[in-house]
Amino acid sequence: MFNMFTQLIVVLYVLDNDTNTMVAISVCIGLVIEGWKITKVMDISVDMANPVLGIIPRVTIKDKSSYAESPTKRYDKLAFKYLSWVLTPLLVVYAVYSIVYEEHKGWYS
Repeated sequence: MFNMFTQLIVVLYVLDNDTNTMVAISVCIGLVIEGWKITKVMDISVDMANPVLGIIPRVTIKDKSSYAESPTKRYDKLAFKYLSWVLTPLLVVYAVYSIVYEEHKGWYS
């Protein structure tokens, strides 16, 4: 999921800066590939019967059973916990620095 999020940010950045068409196409293809990878490791279902706020379909994302029962999931969870302790404060500090001292063209650039 994180790779798809970062790939989406790259796509928005490339489209915002009017880069070469070949670069934009390759980055968009990368985003599609990331979406395909997610469907291979996660079960994604759309529930039209219980919409959010009455209009938006509810999307449910679950791990595939082979991953959910493996010891890899436990190690992934532990690694993400420790990385988040370090990276979250760094991200917040850099975001504040960027907002205060750098110029931005748009809300996502």
